[in-house]
Amino acid sequence: NLVAEENNVYLGSTQLFRLEEYKLPEFTVTVTPKEKEVKEGEINAYRLGDKLEIEVDSQYYFGGAVAEADVEYLVYQQPYYQYYWPVRPYPWYYEDIYPRQQNYGYYGNLVEQKKIKTDKDGKAHFTIETPKDSPQDLQYHVEVRVVDKSRREIIGSSDIKVTKNAFFAFLEPKESLYRPGDKAKVTIRTMTANEL
Repeated sequence: NLVAEENNVYLGSTQLFRLEEYKLPEFTVTVTPKEKEVKEGEINAYRLGDKLEIEVDSQYYFGGAVAEADVEYLVYQQPYYQYYWPVRPYPWYYEDIYPRQQNYGYYGNLVEQKKIKTDKDGKAHFTIETPKDSPQDLQYHVEVRVVDKSRREIIGSSDIKVTKNAFFAFLEPKESLYRPGDKAKVTIRTMTANEL
C-alpha cells in the first residue's frame, strides 16, 4: 500500500513479485526399474514380495557423466487399482461419464528417503523391498533429486506397479442385454498392470 506521508492520503497498492533467472537444465536424470528376470513362459511383471532394483542415470547434455553428485531419492507408496476402459467408437463422449483415475499430485505415503552418490559413470543404484503379505496391489512413485558440483538440481521420477497376480482379465460382452435363449458373445481381455 502506498500512502502520502504529508497528509496520510491513500494513493494505491501494488502486488510485489520476485523475478528469477531461468536457466536451461544442463543434465538429465532417468530413473529406471531393472527388468525382472523371468523364466520362459512367465509374464514380466513385478509381484508383491519382489525387490525392485532401481537405476539412476545422470548425464550432461553436452556429454559426460554427472560423477560424484549428491542423490536424494524418495519412495512413495499407495494402493493400486486396475481399471479397463473398452475401446468405443466415440471415446470423447464417455470421458465425462467415466473419468480416468487421476491422483492430482498425490503419490501416497512416503516410505523411504535416503541420500546416496553417483559413481564415476553418473549412475546410482538402490533397491525397494515390497511387502509379500499386502492385502492389495501397490503403486510406487520414485522421485530422484540429483545435485551436481555447481549446485544445480534436476529431478527424475518413475512409477512402478506391483501386483498380487501377474495379469488381470476383463470380460467385454458384445451386447448389454440378452433375452433367454440368446447366444452371448463375450471378449476376454487380459493385460498386465502396465497395460501390456
